[in-house]
Amino acid sequence: MITQEQYEDIGAREAMLKEWIKSNGYLKRNGWSAYPSDAVPGNCKVTNEERSEVELYEWMTNPPDKYLLYIFKNREEGGYYAGTWTGTKLGSVIMGREYRCPAFGRWCSVRVPITVIGENEKIYWGTYYTSSGDYARIRQFANQKDAVLTVHEKHPDYSIVRHLLNTS
Repeated sequence: MITQEQYEDIGAREAMLKEWIKSNGYLKRNGWSAYPSDAVPGNCKVTNEERSEVELYEWMTNPPDKYLLYIFKNREEGGYYAGTWTGTKLGSVIMGREYRCPAFGRWCSVRVPITVIGENEKIYWGTYYTSSGDYARIRQFANQKDAVLTVHEKHPDYSIVRHLLNTS
């Protein structure tokens, strides 16, 4: 994970990049921007990996109440994990039972309830929208202690849950 100084440096470069985009006419009316990457001055370049590290830093230092993240299959350990769009791990995922609900006219939307045990030591609940891609919307449990006990009861083998149980 990046340090506070690295976080501030990337943030300053991101602000300079936004100003450069606006001043050079690359900002579209809808708020999106499209620009040639080789035209960006070196002092305001920000890579996708740096943006992902900023996202991880913010996830760890200021745990959000609501979040949109992506679900990935963990090839080494099996199961699933939640991450940034570049794949940086934000937490482990416990999948519920898939269900379908009417959406998009005659098409059914396939969804899966999930529990995310965050690397930030918070537990979240939400919905994984499998028919719409690989993203999920989550919310932090209001009562973390009850959430830890519930998850521990169903999944006693998760070491992070045992750790959270011992610290709460």
